[in-house]
Amino acid sequence: DWNVTAAWFNECFSQGLLTMVDGIGVHLYGGNSNKYTERMAGELADLRKRIVSYGGSATFPILNTEVGSQPSEYSG
Repeated sequence: DWNVTAAWFNECFSQGLLTMVDGIGVHLYGGNSNKYTERMAGELADLRKRIVSYGGSATFPILNTEVGSQPSEYSG
């Protein structure tokens, strides 16, 4: 659930994480919604806004290092 992930990032950013790392790695799993690239694009855009709102650069590296889905998500 992106809301849980976003809350976790908010806490990390409020504790100064953006001053301690050179980038953020994410795994944007979304269950049955993995087949919708719009969902992943929206979550990445939301993360970018959060980074900027906590003082990070608009070009702070975000690495989507893993994506997965089940073949059954694409059938039918």
